[in-house]
Amino acid sequence: MRYARVSEWMCCLGACMIKIVNDELLIVKLSGICDARALDMLGKELNEIERTKTYVKRLVDVDDLQGVTATSNDIMFYKKCRFEPAEKTATALCVRNDFQYGMARMFQSLVETDRHEIAIFRDIESAAHWLQVDSALLKKDKHFAADGFVRCR
Repeated sequence: MRYARVSEWMCCLGACMIKIVNDELLIVKLSGICDARALDMLGKELNEIERTKTYVKRLVDVDDLQGVTATSNDIMFYKKCRFEPAEKTATALCVRNDFQYGMARMFQSLVETDRHEIAIFRDIESAAHWLQVDSALLKKDKHFAADGFVRCR
């Protein structure tokens, strides 16, 4: 299986890794603290990646997210800056605790559109089933490995 090198960046107290797994699946991993700047950088990076190709299935893993300082206004600005995809997309948000679930629900309620469906899951297997992809593609040891990422500062 070929993994494309995409990007990794850190800002303030948070970090983000984005990896293209195949022609339709994109994985985003957020860790640390998610602030307005992190959301802005994530939006710009995803716009750049998807300028020529929309990845219709996305997994956003917030397992290592420790806090959020981004406000609902920051999330609405993120949505405004992101283009509406030509194809219908599905994003699975994977969370591990009630705090992350609550933040994911807020994000879902503010960002979801008729062209962009978002669902929240407590485990990778359920997310894979919903995305209709092989759960082996989403295993932590596959997409969390340091190789395959380019660090951007």
